Amino acid sequence: MYQEKTDKNGNWVDDGIFDFAAWICYIAKNDLERKAIQLKDTKARVERIYISSSGDISLVRLMKLREENIPYKAKENTAAEDIPLEPDEYIGEDMYILYDVNNSIAMVQSNRFSLGTARFTEFLIKSQEKEDERVVMNPITNAINLKKFSKNIYRNIELRFANINNAYNDKTALADIMSPFKKLDGVSGTISISVGRAKENSLDAREVEDIIKEIKDNSNVIGAKVKVKDDDDSHVEIIDLFEDIMCDIISFKIPERRTLDFETAKQRIVSVVFSLAMYMQASMSALVLRAIYISWLFFTVLFIAATYRSMTNMIKLVFSKDDDLINDEAKDVKKTEIDEETIKKYS
Repeated sequence: MYQEKTDKNGNWVDDGIFDFAAWICYIAKNDLERKAIQLKDTKARVERIYISSSGDISLVRLMKLREENIPYKAKENTAAEDIPLEPDEYIGEDMYILYDVNNSIAMVQSNRFSLGTARFTEFLIKSQEKEDERVVMNPITNAINLKKFSKNIYRNIELRFANINNAYNDKTALADIMSPFKKLDGVSGTISISVGRAKENSLDAREVEDIIKEIKDNSNVIGAKVKVKDDDDSHVEIIDLFEDIMCDIISFKIPERRTLDFETAKQRIVSVVFSLAMYMQASMSALVLRAIYISWLFFTVLFIAATYRSMTNMIKLVFSKDDDLINDEAKDVKKTEIDEETIKKYS
């Protein structure tokens, strides 16, 4: 998750990684647990918070406070009745958010009538009474395999946008598609482009492939599907460009006439995230080892091709440049360590 703010021209600009730990501390110090927060079209509140003893893992249970589309209460052989609610009572619909501070990863579990990710990010801002800021969540995806799309007939492409960045003004096919949404001050939308019923026609292959390449590097696109054919006689195949979003399935056995209790959800969700973190750390370790090996080969070649002195100068130059980059990046990363009092309160 990262945050954005508006500049003097009203455009959204990157403001670094969202400090989830600081948000937890804000909720704790201002006693906002179970306090209703007004969102755009509903209310929600923090129902429960859990923090691991190390402060690295936080689990938040958010409750949407629903007061419309209320279900009935039905008794056998008796007419269904409304469920009476007091003025300060609501139907609660929960969602769980687990955040890994070390890896800046959030895992979200939402239900049919609960808050979605868009309302969750809105809640993070509104609960702190902030303006002109927003939080953006990007799914963890594997790289799009462009080889799937070589020499195909493109029948349809469908794109879903969210958090459209007003500063995105590149002269590209994807930017041209997003332009009407921005002119209408829209922040999300769906567009579908197809050749209709003409079975032998195809969308412009070069433009479609350019859009597919852009999608990899554009956080505004949250969903994309392409209908393709290998040739005129083959069946149409639907390829979901985001089908490799990293996800997992957790099964819960919920007793009849009961809800999923917080402790049960906490134990299962935390165990899944620890497994995910170990997988990512193993993947990163493999990348680091590969980078070290490549660097070793590079400097070995330099040693053979140049004198020791010139090689030393080049090594100093390379490492000083990397150090500068690391320091510059560190300035943009805001991290708060959760204080012991807050950990004790929620552990």
